[in-house]
Amino acid sequence: MVLEGKLAELMNLVTPHIYWKHITTNKKGQPMLYVRLHKALYGLLRSALLFYRKLSGNLVSDGFTINPYDLCVAKKSVNGQQLTVLWHVDDLKISHREATVTTKFIEWLSTKYKGLTIHRGKTHDYLGMDLDYSTPGVLTVSMTKYTKTIIDELPEPIMANAATPAADHLFRVGTTNQPSYLKNRPLYSTIWLPNCFFCPPGLGEIYKPQLIS
Repeated sequence: MVLEGKLAELMNLVTPHIYWKHITTNKKGQPMLYVRLHKALYGLLRSALLFYRKLSGNLVSDGFTINPYDLCVAKKSVNGQQLTVLWHVDDLKISHREATVTTKFIEWLSTKYKGLTIHRGKTHDYLGMDLDYSTPGVLTVSMTKYTKTIIDELPEPIMANAATPAADHLFRVGTTNQPSYLKNRPLYSTIWLPNCFFCPPGLGEIYKPQLIS
C-alpha cells in the first residue's frame, strides 16, 4: 500500500525513527511511503467502495432493487410485503412484517459473509440512534445516549450554561488536539434528523432527499 502527501507526513510525525528513511517523493514532489499491512485497514474509501459493489451486487442477484435516490437502500417484495435492507458501510438494517422472512434473509446473507454479528428485537442501537419499535405502529427515535457520550468524553468540563454559541471564542483555535471522532460527533448528532426519512412502500422512487452541507 502506498501513502502519499499528508498521510506519509503524518506517519513520519508519529514515528520518525521508523518511517523517515523510507519516505520518497513522486513526480509532483509529494512525499510517498510504501507500507505492508498486517491486516485490513478500516476506513479507506476504496475498501468501502469495493464492499458496496459486492453487497449491492449480491442483493440485486437475489432480486432486490436499489433505490435510485438512496443507493444504500434496497427493497424486494416477499409474500406481498416489502423486505427492506439499508446500510451504512457494513452496518445493515433489515425489516419485514414477517419475522420468518427476515430469518431466511439472514441465513442467505450468512452464506455470503461469515462471522456476522446479529441483533434482533424491538429496540436497536443503530449508528448512534436508538430505534424503538415497542409500540405497535410507532417508531421512536432517540439520540440521548449518543449525546450523553459526547458530553462525557469532552476534553474539558462544562462549567456553565450559554444562551448562544455566538461568542468571541467561537473563532479561536484551541491548543488541545481533540480527536477527530469527537469533532465529528456533534455534527452528526445535529444533522441526522433532516436526513432521517422513513418512506412507505412505493414512495422510494418519487421522494428525493435534499443534500445538507
